[in-house]
Amino acid sequence: MKNTLKISVAVIALLFVLSTRTMAQQGSIYGESFHYEKSSFFLAIGWLNGPSFDDYVDWANQAYADEFGSTETMDDFGGSFCLSLGLRSRFSRYFAFEVDFLTSSKTRNQNFSVSGEPPIPIEMDLTIGAISFSIPVIFQFSGNQPLIPFVAAGATVFPLRFDHRIGYTIRHTKTAVAGNFAAGLEYRIMPKWWITARADWTFGKANMPVSQVNQPASDDHYDMDLSTTSFQIGIMKGVY
Repeated sequence: MKNTLKISVAVIALLFVLSTRTMAQQGSIYGESFHYEKSSFFLAIGWLNGPSFDDYVDWANQAYADEFGSTETMDDFGGSFCLSLGLRSRFSRYFAFEVDFLTSSKTRNQNFSVSGEPPIPIEMDLTIGAISFSIPVIFQFSGNQPLIPFVAAGATVFPLRFDHRIGYTIRHTKTAVAGNFAAGLEYRIMPKWWITARADWTFGKANMPVSQVNQPASDDHYDMDLSTTSFQIGIMKGVY
């Protein structure tokens, strides 16, 4: 996670430097008046890593060892495809308000071997919804500028549902809040149409409750890491 973040920041920083140097060479007039799309929306697909359930996975592995004598272990969820839809409203040349919704789902299936018994099927399903509210800073210095970098910061609300099935279902639901940061580039392909590429990160932690669906209610809780990294590419359309 740390190496991915360092590489991502380095790549974005390099692209920012190259794009601003290109604008300077083109002789952009920083004080000129120009039209920009005050409202736009975008649709993007990409890859999402996180959030992390290490604390729960460690507990589950120990429980399987104690209760079933299993010597196998399961890992945390890996990455998954994600889809996002966003709306941007610019209230000045350089600043805007942006809301976007991201959704993703992950599944892990595994059979735990138990001595003298049939294998125990385990299924873990994670459904992620992330609603982000942020303030982008848009580095557009000219009306005909083809490549526009941006950075953004704000907060992300995570409605999460985590189902763990082992004969019965243990359901974990939580709505948590994390900080977010984003950086990206937008490339004009025709009037009011852009290709957008962005990287997003969230940072935070949450205490996840355990509510058993087919068993008596539980007071158990565990810590969850809300840190995520996503890389997305899509299309942005200016409205007016």
